[in-house]
Amino acid sequence: MDNFAFASLAHVRILLVPVGAIPRTTFERLATEVRSFETIRLGDIPADAKDERGAFAATTIISSIDLAIARFMPNPLSTGHLLLSFPTHPPPHSHLPLSLFRPSHFPLAVIGVAVCSQSESLPSIHAQFNESLIDFFPPGSVFPLAKNCFVYDESEEGSLNLTDNLPGLVVIPKVMGHKRLYIGTLLAGLCSNILEGFAILVRLIRQLTE
Repeated sequence: MDNFAFASLAHVRILLVPVGAIPRTTFERLATEVRSFETIRLGDIPADAKDERGAFAATTIISSIDLAIARFMPNPLSTGHLLLSFPTHPPPHSHLPLSLFRPSHFPLAVIGVAVCSQSESLPSIHAQFNESLIDFFPPGSVFPLAKNCFVYDESEEGSLNLTDNLPGLVVIPKVMGHKRLYIGTLLAGLCSNILEGFAILVRLIRQLTE
C-alpha cells in the first residue's frame, strides 16, 4: 500500500502471506482477488455472542472502561466502512517495540493464502501457516490481533475432505457461484476478530497500568 494514500493511517492493515508450495503467479492472482475489497461495511461485521464483552460483564461490574471496550463492536445498524489495505511484506523485527505507539504501521491481522489439491495436505498447510506467524511475529508481539488461512480447493473433484478440525483455516471451494460474496463474508468475520482484539488490547494495557 502507498503510505501516502488517502486516510492511510486509518486503514486496517491485513498482511497477505503465501503458505505452502503456492506458485508466485497464483499467489498474486489470489491476493489481487482479496485486495479488491477496499472497504467492509460496519453493518456487515458480525458481533460474536461469545465475545469477551458478555463474559466480562457476567463476572465484573461494568465500568466506564468496560463500556468503552463494548463500543469497539459496531451494531447491525451502524453506518460507515472500515478501510482495508493488504501489504505483503511484514514489518521489520526492529520496529516491533513501537507496535503500541504506532499501530497504524503494523498489520492488525494476517491472511495466509494457499492452494490444496489433496486432503491430507491440509494439516501441513495449517502447520506451515502457524510457523510462518512465528517468523513474522515473535512470541510476545502484540500483533496480529486476528489470523486466518484461505485455502483454495484445487482438487480434481473440487471438494476436499474436511474431517480435520483446523482452527483458523478456511477452505474456499473450487466450484462456487458466489465466491466473491463468500470471501467478503470471511473478511467481515476477520474484521470482527480484529475489533475484539482491540478490546483485549485495552484490557491488557489497563492491567499493566493498575
